[in-house]
Amino acid sequence: AWVDTPTGEDWFIHFQDVGAFGRITHLQPMVWKNDWPVIGEDKDGDGCGDPVLTYKKPNVGKTYPVATTAESDEFNANKLGLQWEWHANPQDWWHFTNQANGCLSLYSVPTVENYKSLWDVPNLLLQKTPAPDFTATMKLTFKPDPRFTGERTGLGGMGLDYALLSFENTGNGYTPSQVECLKADKGGTEIVNASLQLKDATVYLRVKVNSDATCTFTYSTDDKKYTSLGTKFQAKEGKWIGAKIGTFCTRPVKGNDGGRVDIDWFRVTK
Repeated sequence: AWVDTPTGEDWFIHFQDVGAFGRITHLQPMVWKNDWPVIGEDKDGDGCGDPVLTYKKPNVGKTYPVATTAESDEFNANKLGLQWEWHANPQDWWHFTNQANGCLSLYSVPTVENYKSLWDVPNLLLQKTPAPDFTATMKLTFKPDPRFTGERTGLGGMGLDYALLSFENTGNGYTPSQVECLKADKGGTEIVNASLQLKDATVYLRVKVNSDATCTFTYSTDDKKYTSLGTKFQAKEGKWIGAKIGTFCTRPVKGNDGGRVDIDWFRVTK
C-alpha cells in the first residue's frame, strides 16, 4: 500500500514472511523518480531502493506516544479483546466474559468424532505471536465436571506442529503435561513428553518463546517459582499464517453438561 502524510511525505507498507512469527509489517520510505516509486533507501544512487530495517519516523505533524496492539488481557471487560481469534466459527456458549469476577470462563466443548489432535478442535482461543522474543503466562482455575474424567485445558502454541502445557482432570487430581503434536494438519497425534500430579485446581502456565521460535514450558502453583516441564519445542507456522498462542477447554464425552476453566488473566511480557 502506498500512503502519504499530511506533510507531503510518501511511504509504502508491505509485509515480510518470517515463518513461525507470521508476516511482519514494514513501513518503508518512498520517493518518486521519473514518475516511478522508489521504495526503500537509494544508497548507491542507482535509482533502486533497498529495504531498511530502521528509519526515521514519518512526519505526521505532531508527536504521538508509542503504542502496540493488544496482547495481555485481564478479562475485566464484558467482551473479548480484539487480539483474540477462534480457531473456527465460534458458538456463543463456548465462553462467558465474566466482568463482575474479572475472569474469562471457557466451557468444555466435546471433541469431534474421529478426534486426532487440537487441529480438529474449533474452540481454540488464540492470538498471533506478538514478537520474536516474548513470554506468555496465564492464571487459571479448572472446574471440571466431577462425573467424568478427561476434561482438559492448557496453554499452547498452535501451528502445523504444536505443543502445549495441558492441564487435565484424571480422577486422581489434576495432571499438568507437556505434549507435542507433529504434522497436526496431516493427522498427527499428541505424544506426552512429561507429566505430574497436582491437587490444586489453580495453576500458572507459562511459555517462553525465543527469537529462533523455540518454546520452553514452565508451570507454577504460586506465580513465584516456575518449574520446567517437558522438552523444548520448535514452533512452526500454520497454513498461510504464523504460529498462534492461546488456550482451550475440551471434554471427551458428549452431552449438554460439562465443566469449565476460569482464566483470571493472560499476560504477555518481554
